[in-house]
Parts: sequence; structure tokens; C-alpha cells
Amino acid sequence: TRTQSRFMALWLQFVSRRCRCRLLTCRMFLAYYLGTAGWAFWRLKAFAGMSLRAMILQRVGRGHLGRKRSRHKALVLAGVTASQARVRGLLARAAFARRSLVKACAAASIQALVRGHQTRCKVQTRLLAHYDVEKMRLVSH
Repeated sequence: TRTQSRFMALWLQFVSRRCRCRLLTCRMFLAYYLGTAGWAFWRLKAFAGMSLRAMILQRVGRGHLGRKRSRHKALVLAGVTASQARVRGLLARAAFARRSLVKACAAASIQALVRGHQTRCKVQTRLLAHYDVEKMRLVSH
């Protein structure tokens, strides 16, 4: 029991020293690694910062150019649309004028035919009436 308790105390001491030794080794390794890799890490961090700034500048520049192109495209599209509207309006008015002229010519020719027929009918009626009057006058003499 006494031996066991001494053994246990020695064992606990050994375990605590082993933990301290492990922590000290880790700290030393970390200090060594950061000491040798610290400069490289600092350079990498600086490069990453520059790279990030460069990416931000590129993003801003490309966004500006994209908006500029978009504005230009919108202006060109508006101009093209306006000119297409003018041309289509002119073509539509010309087609309407052609259709109106064809309809007017057709209406005039139909009116001429109808009026000619009406006039011929009137003349024929008058002529027949005149002929009947003359015939009656000749018969009565």
C-alpha cells in the first residue's frame, strides 16, 4: 500500500512531466517553424493582400467597362429602334396610300360603270318615250 502510493505518486509526476515536455516541445517546434517560415508567411500574406487589391481593382475596372458597354449598347439599340420605327412608318404610310389609291380607282371605275349604265337607261327610256310619242303622232295623223 505504501509502495503502491509511492509508485502512484511517481507515476503522476512522470505523467505531468511528460505533458509539460510535450507542450514545451510543441512550443519549441512552433517557434522554430514560425521563425523560419515567418518571413515566407509574411511575404505570402503581403502578396495575398496585393492580389486581393488587384482583384478588387480589376473587378471595379471591368464593372466600369461593362456599364460603359451596356450604355453604348442601349444607345445604339435605341437609335436602331427609332430608325426602324421611322422606316416602318414610312413603308406603312406608302402601303396605305397605295391601297387607298387602288380603292379610289376601283371605286371611280365602279361609279363610272354604274353612272354610265344609269345614263344609258335614262337615255333609252327618254328615247323610247320620244319614239312612242312620235309613233302615236304619226299614227294619229
